[in-house]
Amino acid sequence: GLGVNVEAGGRTDGSLFVGKTDKDLDDPSLTDGSATTYRGRIRYALKPYSTIQLYAGQTFEETTQVSASFIESTVYGARLDHALSERWSLNARASFIEDDFNDGRRDDVTHYGVGVRYGMYRWLSVGASYAWSERTSNLSDAEYTDEIFGISVTASR
Repeated sequence: GLGVNVEAGGRTDGSLFVGKTDKDLDDPSLTDGSATTYRGRIRYALKPYSTIQLYAGQTFEETTQVSASFIESTVYGARLDHALSERWSLNARASFIEDDFNDGRRDDVTHYGVGVRYGMYRWLSVGASYAWSERTSNLSDAEYTDEIFGISVTASR
């Protein structure tokens, strides 16, 4: 694969990686495959205390589904990080994933999330988050909706 990191001025940076993945499986009952893979990210500092990040990628994944030997997975997303003060910060994120299994199954996952973080000390912060995900599929047993509430504690040196 080939990759590059770019810094365009003090407010924008990004990266891009492009490669190719081949699957040559020993089991003759499973389908071989290949795909171009990539991942890219652009981050822009709206203000010194607020950044937005856009990203996209395509990977060639393993699967545990018996009838499929691989998944081509494509993701698009965005994230906003905003500091309200020296101690308080907010984030919001959204992503959309398309999973194409080589046996014809297709899943679409939509994910949204928000979070808040409070820096108690330079070395300790606490946070709370909420996320919502939905997977639709042409295999109805694979569909779901999730709500996730989270609490975090982060200690660093």
